[in-house]
Amino acid sequence: MDCHKRSHRECTAYPDGLRCRESELLGMRPQANGTRGFRVGLALSGGGLRSATFSLGIVQALARMRVLGKVDALSTVSGGGYLGSMISRLFQRRSVCCVRDVERALLPEGRDGTECQTPGERIATGSVLRWLRENGNHLAPNGAGDLLLGGTVILRNWVSMHVVLVALFLAGFTLMQMLRHVGASLNLGTVGWLARVAPDGPWSPWFAVATLPFGVAVLLGLLYWGWQCIRKRGNRRTRPSGPSSGHDGTLWLKYSLLVVAALVGAAIVDTLGQAAYVYSRLGKLGEAAVASASAITAFALGARTLATIIFGKAGTTRPMIPLRAVAGVFALVVLVAWLTAVNALSHGIAWDWGLPPDTPCELAKCSSVPVRTSRYLLNMLYWFLGLTGFSLLLYRRFLNDSSLQPLYGARIARAYLGASNPKRVPQCKPVTQVVDGDDAWMPWEAGKGAFKAFCKGAPLHFVNVTMNENVDNKTSLQRADRGGVGMAIGPAGISAGVHHHVVPIVDENQGEEHCSGSDRRTRRRSLSAKVYPDDPAAFRMFEYKSDGNCGVTNYEGERLTLGQWTGVSGAAFSTGLGSRTSLALSFLAGMFNVRLGYWWDSRVPPSRRCPGAKDAVSRRNAVGRVFSRMFPVQSHLLDEMFARFHGTGGRYWNLSDGGHFENMGAYELLRRRVPVIVIIDAEADPDYGFEGLGNLVRKARTDFDADIAFLGEEEIKRWSKKHCDESRYFGSLDMLRRRSRVDSATSLEHAGEVQSRGSNETDRTCESLVHAALAKVRYEGQEKPGSIMVYVKPTLVGDEPVDIQHYHREHADYPQQTTADQFFDEAQWESYRALGELIGSRVLWALKCEDVRKSLSKGL
Repeated sequence: MDCHKRSHRECTAYPDGLRCRESELLGMRPQANGTRGFRVGLALSGGGLRSATFSLGIVQALARMRVLGKVDALSTVSGGGYLGSMISRLFQRRSVCCVRDVERALLPEGRDGTECQTPGERIATGSVLRWLRENGNHLAPNGAGDLLLGGTVILRNWVSMHVVLVALFLAGFTLMQMLRHVGASLNLGTVGWLARVAPDGPWSPWFAVATLPFGVAVLLGLLYWGWQCIRKRGNRRTRPSGPSSGHDGTLWLKYSLLVVAALVGAAIVDTLGQAAYVYSRLGKLGEAAVASASAITAFALGARTLATIIFGKAGTTRPMIPLRAVAGVFALVVLVAWLTAVNALSHGIAWDWGLPPDTPCELAKCSSVPVRTSRYLLNMLYWFLGLTGFSLLLYRRFLNDSSLQPLYGARIARAYLGASNPKRVPQCKPVTQVVDGDDAWMPWEAGKGAFKAFCKGAPLHFVNVTMNENVDNKTSLQRADRGGVGMAIGPAGISAGVHHHVVPIVDENQGEEHCSGSDRRTRRRSLSAKVYPDDPAAFRMFEYKSDGNCGVTNYEGERLTLGQWTGVSGAAFSTGLGSRTSLALSFLAGMFNVRLGYWWDSRVPPSRRCPGAKDAVSRRNAVGRVFSRMFPVQSHLLDEMFARFHGTGGRYWNLSDGGHFENMGAYELLRRRVPVIVIIDAEADPDYGFEGLGNLVRKARTDFDADIAFLGEEEIKRWSKKHCDESRYFGSLDMLRRRSRVDSATSLEHAGEVQSRGSNETDRTCESLVHAALAKVRYEGQEKPGSIMVYVKPTLVGDEPVDIQHYHREHADYPQQTTADQFFDEAQWESYRALGELIGSRVLWALKCEDVRKSLSKGL
């Protein structure tokens, strides 16, 4: 269907160029049967290792029923992407010739002996499952030894990052000491006047310096009101034709106040740093630390008492202080302590590690103290030039190399994509060892050879990430309160937001199918591509201005492999968290180098965009632009720490977990209006509040005008009577919650059916009634639903195998354990996998029965 036959909203969300390219890939699949559109889409949600393991069981159930080939699209987020990438890579192996080979590889030995009728070496039955089971704890497969190795890498990167930041700030503080030294020594002009007003002593002279911009701010304020008075008197009968010059004055007033705040903050830090340095030289730093700790403790107790007075009665109510407030106080303490320590080093440099001349006699015991000479000034100059030169020589790759992303992404690629690597699995090479052939390029980057996987029946895989953007949002990409834009990297290109796409045109002569560790970053090339929106005057995320026009252009974005994109998609713990980004938490995560995000080189400087985007792209102020060009690494590190993500306002985009935008993974399936959408929701949801699902429903309505309405219990019953007995595992959303069956809102008839399946009184309050729910999706107010959604969630109904029930009795929060747990033992790993296979075999039979699939696709 061409765009003139579709609505404008549908055409912008899913343009013809992208739709036609994906239709070609779908037509290659043997299961297409002449159709070139999507029929069934599977969405694997985020949830870390829990989601990956549970989804493995789901996919095994599909393989055992021989319906894996019926899945046309696979959209994954975070932990679900581990498994989705493994399946995509499995189809790319030369030893795989069809879907049956993939299904055999996923099943245990002896479960299914069916083979394709083509010669060649195949992956042994059960080999992939054995590898994943043995490497379920892929972050530390060998226990203490791997933890020590990982800890060493983390410590090395943490120290390296702080060396970079300390060098920059120490250079700045040393420059402050130089100016202070010159002002007191020369005693000339304004500098000398400031030295006399604020001579060296316990307080920093920079407090006096702050009076200059403060005076300017006061003057600008007076001028503003004077201008307003003159303007009102002289233009009583004339209507203003445009913005008044008072707006510019207000901006200058704002900048003056910012300068005042910065100078006052620097003066406070300089005062604390000087005191810390003097006390350290006198051997009394411990006493000062104890005094500071006592003051902080007293402040904390006072704050708690105040909170009790405000929010509750003393002795009866214990107020809950918000986590962000606690994190904010802790972040402020860490920031002041860090800056004070660095500033104390600058005082040591200024006085050649001796006592400053203003040290009180009673502290210095009247010993000789140095005086200001040119030797000290020259010493500070050497330090300043050396630290500044070091800061200027850093390369941008340090941003990502110093984070946790390389180690994290490499372990994921080796554990999951390497599960089918003939160079790794048969030779039993562990995930701690680098082996060629684990990873692969995205199909449109690898070339024509990579598309052979679709001829074997591979689904179209979409990896979802989030581009963090929470400041200077003038690009009309999304609402500012979202804090980020969803990006999906698929086999035909990249989609971002609602209507931004780039569809590369694959070169006929390309034939690369996989990559090795040596050429991941070094190879660079441009691809001809079609960029959307196709209006030259519109803002485009992926636009490049090369020849003066905005038609088919070159795509030059940084090349990442499938494993790297998957690692970025799973960057759940980082400084950028989409709408949940917090200044305090971002600072603490950055300070302790808990950075799993990735700075992706889009190679789109805002100045090179099309003219239509020139006014829309956000611009930093002049000081910020100069600083970011001189110190790009430090600039981006500080942006992370202070939660300032400019998104498309800069060339480098901070990417993180796709769940920070939409955690169910169904966003891209709704964009394509896939008739049957199966969602595997394995995110941490101990209270069964359906937060991720609610976010999906909200974004679907806002972005695609898609209304998702879940079926009630009575509607489910009417549909169930037409089909197999397994339909009893479908119900309403309320029936998915863990609670007492006796107190549930279900009918007595349904409660009797549940009890007859083997529930008992002891664990009744910890069980659900069903495993899945159904929903209808109507697009743009249409009467008939355009899609049917099958929503599957890890639940326990009381008739699970004895090992699953035993694990649940030992761990009450199963199967909704925290995502922070990424170190599964054998019992935990197998419990999630087995539960996924059990639930998949119960609720996904609908994909096997032709009449059920037709009823789903026709809207029940």
